Amino acid sequence: MRKLLIVTIIFVIPRASDAAADPITFHAEQYACELTIDGEAKGRIYPDQPFTIDLPRGHEYVVECESHDIPSKLYARNYVFSRGDFRSGPLPADVTVAPVAVLPNVVRAAVAGELEVTAVVNTTSVICQGKSKDQRNLSSKDSHLITPQEPQEIPKGAVVQLSGAPWMHCGDTNLIEVIVGGSKAWFRNRDFVFSYKGKAIPLFDLSQDLACCWRD
Repeated sequence: MRKLLIVTIIFVIPRASDAAADPITFHAEQYACELTIDGEAKGRIYPDQPFTIDLPRGHEYVVECESHDIPSKLYARNYVFSRGDFRSGPLPADVTVAPVAVLPNVVRAAVAGELEVTAVVNTTSVICQGKSKDQRNLSSKDSHLITPQEPQEIPKGAVVQLSGAPWMHCGDTNLIEVIVGGSKAWFRNRDFVFSYKGKAIPLFDLSQDLACCWRD
């Protein structure tokens, strides 16, 4: 009589928690912010106080940092993953999060008198001719900038007041309306810097030329 021998082979799949882990130090740039990793709150980090945590390899982490310390929301997003072999390669030792604002939010705060707006170049007013059908399209030919017959001028270093109108997209950039000598005129937004208590606010670059990004 033959006996049947049954051998059971068990495969053990390593869990993420069993993977090698690396210490990662997070650095905040310019502004303190609330750090989250894959949606889990990790605490507040400051420009002069880095935060270090061990994270297992073999996973892509969504790192977000948000700040409401000034009248305009600041936000940063980074993706952190292993270098080389995605499954076993080392994670970066240092990650810098640099929270930025977007143009619609700083314009709204400046209109409320909460931010200062300063010309960073000698700038001349413009007129938007036509209307852009797609504000996300930099190559849109439905609108373009022209110089008025009697343009308004603002010297470099002048602190200005916004009219209260929302920003406007025209051609390949965005405009803000400024009060000059008792009248209103449109200027390229890139000719100005927004600041809070003397500290310049970094802007998400795409928001300066496109209609994009968060609004809260």
